[in-house]
Amino acid sequence: MRPDFQQPATPTVLPPAPLDRPAKRRWTVSPAVVSAVATWAIVAGVLVQERHEIDRLRLDAADATRTIDERVAVVAASQVSLQGEIDGLFDPSEIVSGARSSVFTLIAGPFQGSAFVLPADGEGSTLITNFHVVRAVWSSGVRRVVVRAEGRSYNASIAHVNAEADLAVVEVDADLRALRPAEASLEVGEPVVVVGSPYGFGGTASTGIVSAVRNRYVQFSAPVSPGSSGGPVLDAQGRVVAVTAEKVLGRGAEGLSFAIPIETVCRLTAAC
Repeated sequence: MRPDFQQPATPTVLPPAPLDRPAKRRWTVSPAVVSAVATWAIVAGVLVQERHEIDRLRLDAADATRTIDERVAVVAASQVSLQGEIDGLFDPSEIVSGARSSVFTLIAGPFQGSAFVLPADGEGSTLITNFHVVRAVWSSGVRRVVVRAEGRSYNASIAHVNAEADLAVVEVDADLRALRPAEASLEVGEPVVVVGSPYGFGGTASTGIVSAVRNRYVQFSAPVSPGSSGGPVLDAQGRVVAVTAEKVLGRGAEGLSFAIPIETVCRLTAAC
């Protein structure tokens, strides 16, 4: 008996299965990340601004430093200029302080006047005075006189006279400080200091100006009195510009004093 074969079932076509593709993901940004990025952006902007500000401040500081240096230089130059002006100011106290040890009271017999030391070659010191101060002793043949100042006293001798120029040279066997003779010409209006021994009051000083420059004399306004003759007339630098010689006396006469120019002294004596 033939086996009973079953009729094969009709195959069922199955639809193809879809490919196994990954599902699309939707990216999202966390608010915290957004905030952080924004914060860093702000910080970066601030840092850039700060850097620019620092650079600007550095430039300003450099400019300020240059300005300060320039101002310091200007001030320094001004100080130098001001010091030069101060050095050139007329200071009678300083002039007298520098000259006092070189100016003496000269005693010639019964008369007295003034004398001062000028540089000279040789030993000892050379003093200048007026001839009329020593006229009496010179005419009597006496050559010895005395000079004194600030507690010091020296025997001196009359070495040379010029009666016409009213000058006398006195020598002292001692090393005394000398005054410097002026070299520049005098100007009318220039301040002067006169040091001498009016009426025997040694170391007396008075101030004035050069009133005029005459042919033979320098006229000045500083007050002088008997005993001032032979004393130095000093300029603003303490240099001798003339030798006090005489004054006009009379009713209403004021400030009419006269001195022998230092150029004449240097020309006619061995001093200077």
